Amino acid sequence: MLISTPDVEEPYFHNYEMEAIRLGIQLRKYIKEDIPVINDSKDAVRYLHRRYALIGWQPRNCVTAAHNLKISQATKVYSQLLWDQDWVDEQGKRI
Repeated sequence: MLISTPDVEEPYFHNYEMEAIRLGIQLRKYIKEDIPVINDSKDAVRYLHRRYALIGWQPRNCVTAAHNLKISQATKVYSQLLWDQDWVDEQGKRI
């Protein structure tokens, strides 16, 4: 039986958070924008801060709020059904 302990789990969590930061950096390069990459793991941010520019730490509640906002925006942008409905609504307003 494997029992999860903080000593066992912490290195995995740290590595996952560092990978999330690296993915954010790659996305930033892909879209060619100088936007900050924010993470809620102080250790991961400290470890990668010297290597990458524009990364920072925010408390979990701030990161969650930003994440939820970005998800809702992305969902609206990429949902063809919503896009079509907004277009129809906008055309109706102009007539």
